[in-house]
Amino acid sequence: MGGEADVSEKADHGLVFFYQGLADNFSQPIAVFASSNLVKGIALAQLVLKAIALLESFGCFIDGIICDGAATNQKMWTELGIRGKLGEVQNYFIHPTRENRKVYVFSDAPCLFKNIRNRLHDKKYLKVNPEGKCISWWHYIEAFNADVIHPGNAPTIPKITKEHLYLSNLMKIRSMACGIEFYMHRKIIGLGGIEETQKFTLLLNNLFDTLNRRYAVEGITKSIKMNFLLPLQQGSAFTIRSSIELSKYLLYDCGFSYVLTGKMNQDPLGKFFGMIRQAAGPNDHPTFLHLYCILSIYSVLRPPKSGNCTILDCQAPKLSLSELKDIFNCESTVRQQKINILNSKVDLLVDEVFEYDNYNEASVLNCIIYYTTGYVSKKIAKNTSCTLCLSALIVKDKFVDLPEAELINIKSKGGLTHPNINLFHFLSNVEECFAKHCKQKNVFDLTVEDSLHYAFSFPWKEHKNDVVTSILSNYIIM
Repeated sequence: MGGEADVSEKADHGLVFFYQGLADNFSQPIAVFASSNLVKGIALAQLVLKAIALLESFGCFIDGIICDGAATNQKMWTELGIRGKLGEVQNYFIHPTRENRKVYVFSDAPCLFKNIRNRLHDKKYLKVNPEGKCISWWHYIEAFNADVIHPGNAPTIPKITKEHLYLSNLMKIRSMACGIEFYMHRKIIGLGGIEETQKFTLLLNNLFDTLNRRYAVEGITKSIKMNFLLPLQQGSAFTIRSSIELSKYLLYDCGFSYVLTGKMNQDPLGKFFGMIRQAAGPNDHPTFLHLYCILSIYSVLRPPKSGNCTILDCQAPKLSLSELKDIFNCESTVRQQKINILNSKVDLLVDEVFEYDNYNEASVLNCIIYYTTGYVSKKIAKNTSCTLCLSALIVKDKFVDLPEAELINIKSKGGLTHPNINLFHFLSNVEECFAKHCKQKNVFDLTVEDSLHYAFSFPWKEHKNDVVTSILSNYIIM
């Protein structure tokens, strides 16, 4: 390219171009470039246009490009005419080989959410609505602190840990919005003025779900409106607009029945890099060629021959997939033995129907147990067709006017299951037993022994042993 290249300097960066299909699950790296420094933005723009032209010449249809918000990528956006300034959003450029088509530009959605998270964590406060209160990071911490005090470690926000609040690499906000609303109604100290934080978190939750749809049942269709905008940074502005416009193009012009926005991010590239790192095994300093050879030749169950550890026996027999299946299907495991013993003890349960008072407000723990009971009952109901057994497991109502059902009523969008009230009260007793023995080594056995002293009404004796055994084992070990 205009002269001989200097090959004396070793490369310390790698640039990868990756192709991801929108209508299928096919993905493939198409180009790899090694460099001794970051590739300049203008060179990136030229490479992108060249890659689009080459892929189109081989029959691919390129409708968008995705990258993160690194400085060189932002320079590439500028070279391509992309901008995200509020009121001046330009989210596409004209196709280099087809003037009647557009190429939409996306900033990787998970990276955008990580940037928002980092900004809020570092500054602790964020002002989105000039007329509203500040969004506060401390509200998340107070909601978490109110959630971890329950016995048996039964949280309403199960996906949030200290690592998400005292900062780790990823923050899961799906459960946080509902958890904040749940504790806000209970007037927890430290959650005053939390309404703006709750609304902001719910907005991020819904926005992330919209930009990360992966399954056909949740795909974007013509009946779904995508008209919201979160102008927190320039990448989010044109990414959201690109998602809306590309989805409409695919639905109305290309005949798609639905669009999976989860394909419009860098996850496939991230998975590819993960495979590369995993394939390195014990070698801390692999070369790219070494890793490529490993991925091409070795299976998952065969370790690499080289590394910074000693292989004592190269002729040792490998573990086969059939042997793995035999291990997992073996009926003589300790867990299976305990379940068999539990099955034989279920007959000790007394069949008796109790009536319970409906208090005005249930405790937080009761709401959590009710929610968990619904999850367990739905899981077991999938494996039975007996109508009597189903009546003892779940109720078909989408909304149940019980204090204990408050958490499900808040979180549900129609897909969560309300359990039978008798099953809920039985598992409440099981939870007490578990909380009493949870620090013991044989917690499963002790919990089962205590639980069998409580009464539980089950309508069909022929199925009682199997169903109740499944209920207990699933609830205790989940």
